[in-house]
Amino acid sequence: MADDEANDKSDGITDVPDIPIKEATQPPIHSYSATDKAVAEILAAHRGALGPVLDNMAASGAPGKSLGPLTGFLSEFSASIRESQKAAFGPGFEKLSSMAGLGLNAGMVSNLMKSFPATPDLGLSLGATSFLSSMSSSMDWTKLAALSTSTLSASDYFEESDEHNYAYSEEMRSPASYFERDEVVIDSFESLNKAIAQLIKKNPDLPLVWRGQQNADWGLQSSLYRKLQEQNGVIQPSEDPKGEQPFPTETQMRQAEARLIEYARDNWRLDEMHSLELLARLQHYGAPTRLLDVTRNPYVAAWFACEADPGQDEEDARLLALATRPIPKKGEEERVSEANTRVKISDLPQTALPFWHYFVSPEERQLADWGTGAKRRVWVPSAYESRIAAQNGAFVLDGVPIVNAKTARSFRRGAAGEYWSKADLLASSSIYAKTYHPNRAAKANGPNLAPTFTYRITAKAKAEIRDVLESRFGYNFPTMYPDISGSGRYLNEHFDDLTK
Repeated sequence: MADDEANDKSDGITDVPDIPIKEATQPPIHSYSATDKAVAEILAAHRGALGPVLDNMAASGAPGKSLGPLTGFLSEFSASIRESQKAAFGPGFEKLSSMAGLGLNAGMVSNLMKSFPATPDLGLSLGATSFLSSMSSSMDWTKLAALSTSTLSASDYFEESDEHNYAYSEEMRSPASYFERDEVVIDSFESLNKAIAQLIKKNPDLPLVWRGQQNADWGLQSSLYRKLQEQNGVIQPSEDPKGEQPFPTETQMRQAEARLIEYARDNWRLDEMHSLELLARLQHYGAPTRLLDVTRNPYVAAWFACEADPGQDEEDARLLALATRPIPKKGEEERVSEANTRVKISDLPQTALPFWHYFVSPEERQLADWGTGAKRRVWVPSAYESRIAAQNGAFVLDGVPIVNAKTARSFRRGAAGEYWSKADLLASSSIYAKTYHPNRAAKANGPNLAPTFTYRITAKAKAEIRDVLESRFGYNFPTMYPDISGSGRYLNEHFDDLTK
């Protein structure tokens, strides 16, 4: 969980990634049978619904574009087939069910259609069949559609996204300016204990994950987001720039991810690895990703904030507690409390790209709570690296904030009518970070933004806190980085101390 610091511009990341596709002109692989004929007849019967949906999607572009219409259609299509066609088509129904409802194999659909020249035209253009054929046979549309259920965000706040970034506010000097209003200062190990206990007391039912950063001036930002800021030429507020700043967009994040994943798969033989696990492993070895390292243990996060580092020892540190769901409004208590924010790979579709690449429009992103700040998905990966278990580590998965004038009014910076600008928010965090004072119970807000609590650990207190955590809790460099790469890093950084 060590800190992973730092628009399509210098790198020219502008195109939708080229994903290999299976050509729709390949020879048919299905033999003529009563079952196949029954399936073809079912498809033909649904021509009115199926054709326009797929043709519309094909016309919208290539894989990586919006899949929302298809996932919704397949769910409805499968349900209608199961209720009305099972008795009529017997074996044909069972085959179609496996294709459309539980994991559509697009190649099977296109090949099946070509197996029956006499079958009525289904209204599927070559573009549509090519588009479908590009999808993996293991794609589970039901799982993809399920990610857009149990929405926690308020839809009327995210109907549109403002493409302008605007300039920094006069008060914005660094991310610390944004966090300062609601932060609590920790100046000893005793005050650290009290701060954690007070937060839990005031918000006893709120699920939290924690993150420690060695410098209080750093934003809550993923390494990929920082890389793209640099690539775009974003000037930090400390330099007092004028005018809009080209912060990374969700589209740019997706495009960069697609390029990195494709390159890693093609050149390091990683085709069989799930896209989410691939990102985690790449981040472990230094590649930039959008995954935000967190831990479920506040004292582990505090150790990372106070970790010995000559370049940061004289700087204040920051400890962050991130709620994974919002405070429910009246009447929404049960719905919000039952929302599942835990991500399991077994619940995700086996897509070539991560699931969030299929939520493109503001409407789709809102339904999936991707970039709304309402549902912070937390993935606890398997312990394929020893440090994950040692750190009680996890990753927060979320999108670039969907910011507009209406959502911005939830981020007051001073007197009534004064709000942080979009540039202020994006300079402070690559995900929504609506701050609340840790010593008070958090309250519901209009968009249903999940709370963020923040603490400033003084530079003077770092050594004391680190000493107690290492001597009494056993949290030190070898236990936090128990793998061989951690050993190599430590020996390199402390070479003079160990050899003199």
